[in-house]
Amino acid sequence: MGSKSFDADPLKPSPKHLLVVMTHRPSDYKYYEAGGQLEFTSESPSQLCSRLEKEGHSRILLVGGPRIAASFFKEKLVDELWLTVEPKIFGIGGNFVTEEKLDVELRLISYEIVNDEGTLITKYAITRYNQH
Repeated sequence: MGSKSFDADPLKPSPKHLLVVMTHRPSDYKYYEAGGQLEFTSESPSQLCSRLEKEGHSRILLVGGPRIAASFFKEKLVDELWLTVEPKIFGIGGNFVTEEKLDVELRLISYEIVNDEGTLITKYAITRYNQH
């Protein structure tokens, strides 16, 4: 996740998962670090993915806002996209990705209505990254 998502709702370390927060200022978060459970890094998305793969991690769940999403899409590191659609319209919010020209083709894998209000979780495969 990105540091803005962490700042908005700091997650607690868990022995079940490694949580990595991407930030330009990892030293600002030393207080929160927990070895093997919660870490902060200024690595690029490709550097982070390479390191995690070498450490034996086979799957990464990317959560956060438009900047973190754009950085992974830009490096073509996303192979599946899960979107949650809430039955609510509001007037403030950002784009899905920012500051990047992206052209990514998707194919619907599945969808699920998860509550009586109609919250929808959709899962898409990334079928192609088009060049700009």
